[in-house]
Amino acid sequence: TATSRSTTTHTTTAAATSTIASARTSASCNVPTTGHLCCRSTWTPNATSRYDVFFPAPRATWRFGQTRRHAWWGYVAGEYGGGAWTFRNINSNGSKGFIQRFDYNDIRISLGTEWLPLATTGFSGNFEIGYAFYRQLFYVNGVDDPRYGVQQIVDLPSTIMFRLGLAY
Repeated sequence: TATSRSTTTHTTTAAATSTIASARTSASCNVPTTGHLCCRSTWTPNATSRYDVFFPAPRATWRFGQTRRHAWWGYVAGEYGGGAWTFRNINSNGSKGFIQRFDYNDIRISLGTEWLPLATTGFSGNFEIGYAFYRQLFYVNGVDDPRYGVQQIVDLPSTIMFRLGLAY
């Protein structure tokens, strides 16, 4: 992980005064044991905005309010999501069948809000609404048998998504 701090100086010609704006930037890139590339770069130009350029889930966040205990943030996010599930089916006579695998992929865009505690402990959470499109479901039959290949079952219709999270 590399972290750098940059300082920009801007001089106005009328009053010949200068202002200094600081921005924090951190970047990292790694390939975990799963083999999927994960790159992250965070730019924090000021105390009320943060930009996470993170594949597969970039996000732009702005603080829009604060109470005595929480800071409230709004965000626009994107995500390349999905997952894979593997199971072994049982034949009608009760014997073990082939190992079968489902893969699901989609692209998501969303708007959300999150609240973070100002203290080191406390409740935090988020709520977001979004749109998932380019949804695909793949079915792989007989993972342990090379004669079978990937068979796409269906292109799923686009849909609205909701996400809610709470943490302490």
